[in-house]
Amino acid sequence: MDTDEATLVFQKYDEMMDLLNNHCVKVHSQWTAKVDTDCQFSLDQPVLRRNPKTRVFTVNFSEQLVAVVREVKYLQGQVAIPPCASDVFAKHEIFRKYVGNLNLIVSWYNQIQATILSVELALVKEELKNIDEQLACAENSLCWNSEGVWDYIQKMRNTMHEFHSRLETAKTNVKMIHDIMDEWAMQAMFQRKDNKKESLLDLDGRQAALEKMYNNIKESGEKLHDLIAENKRLFRAEDCNEAWLEYVDYIDDEVLNGFFNVVHGSLNFLIENMLSENKHPLFEVRFELEDQKTAFYPSLAYGISDSLYDLVIGLINDIYKTATLVPRMSVTSKFSYQVELEEISLLKDMHEDIMNEVVNAMNDAQDYCKFLYKYADLWQDDRDKFMEEFLFYDRVLTPEEIKVFGTDNIPTNPPTLREFKDMIDTYESLYIEVKDLENSKVLRQWLQIDIKPFKHALLNVIKRWSWMFKQHLIDKVTDSLRELETFIKEVKSGLDKAVSEDLVGVMGHLKRDLPEHWSNVKKTALQVRQNVAPLQVQEVNLIRKKYQQFEIKQLEFREKFRQQPFFLFTCQSPYQALDKAQNNIAALEAEMEALFKLASLFEVFQTVPDYKQLKACQKDIVLLKNLWDKILLGLFTDMLKAFVTGASLTQVKGNMEDWKTTLWKNINLDQMEMESKKYAEDILGLDKEMRSWDAFTGLDNLVKNLITTLRTLRDLCNPAIKDRHWVQLMMATKLTFKTSNKTTFEDLLKLNLHKFEDEVHSIVDQAMNECEMEKILHELNNIWTALVFENEPHCRTGIMLLKPNNELVKALQDSQVQLQTLMTSKYIAHFLEDVSFWQQRLSTAESVISIWFRVQRTWTQLESIFIGSEDIRSQLPEDSKRFDVIDTEFKDIMANVVKTANVVESTNKKGLLKKLEHLEAG
Repeated sequence: MDTDEATLVFQKYDEMMDLLNNHCVKVHSQWTAKVDTDCQFSLDQPVLRRNPKTRVFTVNFSEQLVAVVREVKYLQGQVAIPPCASDVFAKHEIFRKYVGNLNLIVSWYNQIQATILSVELALVKEELKNIDEQLACAENSLCWNSEGVWDYIQKMRNTMHEFHSRLETAKTNVKMIHDIMDEWAMQAMFQRKDNKKESLLDLDGRQAALEKMYNNIKESGEKLHDLIAENKRLFRAEDCNEAWLEYVDYIDDEVLNGFFNVVHGSLNFLIENMLSENKHPLFEVRFELEDQKTAFYPSLAYGISDSLYDLVIGLINDIYKTATLVPRMSVTSKFSYQVELEEISLLKDMHEDIMNEVVNAMNDAQDYCKFLYKYADLWQDDRDKFMEEFLFYDRVLTPEEIKVFGTDNIPTNPPTLREFKDMIDTYESLYIEVKDLENSKVLRQWLQIDIKPFKHALLNVIKRWSWMFKQHLIDKVTDSLRELETFIKEVKSGLDKAVSEDLVGVMGHLKRDLPEHWSNVKKTALQVRQNVAPLQVQEVNLIRKKYQQFEIKQLEFREKFRQQPFFLFTCQSPYQALDKAQNNIAALEAEMEALFKLASLFEVFQTVPDYKQLKACQKDIVLLKNLWDKILLGLFTDMLKAFVTGASLTQVKGNMEDWKTTLWKNINLDQMEMESKKYAEDILGLDKEMRSWDAFTGLDNLVKNLITTLRTLRDLCNPAIKDRHWVQLMMATKLTFKTSNKTTFEDLLKLNLHKFEDEVHSIVDQAMNECEMEKILHELNNIWTALVFENEPHCRTGIMLLKPNNELVKALQDSQVQLQTLMTSKYIAHFLEDVSFWQQRLSTAESVISIWFRVQRTWTQLESIFIGSEDIRSQLPEDSKRFDVIDTEFKDIMANVVKTANVVESTNKKGLLKKLEHLEAG
């Protein structure tokens, strides 16, 4: 270390340190030379600044002040701090509180300016003008070091919070209106059956779907008007106010647009399934042959009730009718929403396109039926007249023949057996031809024609024609046999007589050509054997006719069956109705069994229908029995077991109504909800065919509503819920109720809380947040109730002085941060006064403690000079007298702090801050 190199290193080190120190001194001198001026300039600036173009406010807290606070924090205790910079640092927590609250005010104001609508602005124009006038002070004259800054900030914060809350609630209500209307238009009013793409439009469930949709819109419509009434209160508007009328017209237009979406969505569903590429038909009509006439059901003719045209018109009218269920919002509009919707060109065009497509399909259906009219002679010709002419002329005379020859001049030509066979074969071939016809025909991709009824009736007509010729042959053979039988009896009777008595008669019988007659008998017997089958066919036709009648009977029974009350959830006596229906089905099955035996006897199994409708009724009976068991038994046994804590299944079965009177505080909600969800899964496990039934949907909705209610009640059991939250719930639900220790579970179920799940969740969320805020305030109260000043005696005088306490400073900072966080919460409303109270007290405490320690430090330094040194007192008599006054006042303050050691109580004594400021200044 004694080498030249080491000496050089040390020399360079000293030079470098001198340079650094000189640079630090220079930088510090430059900083101290201008920091007070910069601080003072920044403090003299208005607290808010507005952009002249965007009109947006910002908090005008200079970055220089932030830098000063940061720099003083690191420099204090190391170098001398200029007074203004030191003062800024001492008040940095106060400034942070100012900035935090001003940021809230600015964010609320800017949000309002950015999101407010013109119709809303007209309603709050005066209020906003007053706020602008109040903010002009902060924009122009109110500076960071002005008197009354905190009072101004608190007042503006409360004003803006109340104004912003009202506007945000009004906007939330409008959003709820949009959400409600979006829910209406979520799906088309009419759907395919069971929502299967290959199914037809569910016309059977049309009425139920309409009632459900209409009831939903009516209930929602009432809520829409309630929301508008609430907005009127929030905007503090009057009915006759022009701005309010314009706002209501705006909402009215939004509701009209919502109904437009409902109508457009449903009409678009029809168009997409009728005019676009679609592989599955949407509507079906039956083509039938009855009483020698053909007809479509529903009819494809114009001007007839229950026609396809009227059906589609009715569907469209049902869609438009939704717009009549909600009264107009606007008082200036005289017509319903439907009238205005009908005038919208887009909807009119859609309506016209649909009806044009229906007309085109009806015309195509008529054209298609012309193909089937080639068989019209079969049901139009008179069979008896046809047979009469055939027996005379072996054919049916043409009109030309009758006109030329007349019926008397045409030679008769009885038909041969071969010609009879040809006629029978002709009709049998027609039977096969008709039987091979398609059962349905789809036109224009959306209209399906069901031809099965027509085919069934036409096949019966053809069989009657065929049977007519067979019956004639059977009758002829029967007559011949009857004549033979008479002849045999007559000859036998003559030959049995004694020859001596009637020789002439016996010889007469012998002379008769017996061998020839016997040959004829054998031929007749052979012919009878051959014609036994036609006799059987005759009976078969009778059986078929009975089957046709039974087919119609079971179809009619099926239609009536589907209208029975046990399909409805509101059915009062489902089991009695099911028993009655089962008896009717049993009677029909007995009738069917008798027909089946008769058909078996005559070997006509191939003609026996499968009677799907009757089987479907029997299947539905079984499904309905299971469903009503779930409704009436499962609901009151599987679920109610969990309703009352500790209740056994036997107790529940024996006391089904007892649970209603059970106090809701005693309900095991978790267990009940678990059982309800399990029950809901059981319902989903039921046969899918049930899902279109009102009884199923009623049960499904009941359980879903119960689960929602249980979830809501569980939320309401939260210990954070206070009386004020019940009041809020009553205001949100528009219901009046009062909870007490005597409130039963039934009382809460009657409130239909499942309809207000969102409102309850919002209130419970608010209650939980308020509970957390209450805990924080309670902890703050406990902390500052227990926190006291620590004292230590002065070394010379023995008076008690404040002892520096870093934990106190940290607790003060942490508490203020917590309060500032609470102040930014949207749930501050209830605790705004308490939080502001604590902010005020702790802010005062911070200011007092800061100046207190400075005064104490100064007193400690000067006391030994002015009190402990007589020389100085004699040299500075005026200063000594002034210090004596300060000394007395300071000792009084310190004596009081010993009596009242609590930090908050001591620092918030009236006038203490001013006394300390006076002492510091003196």
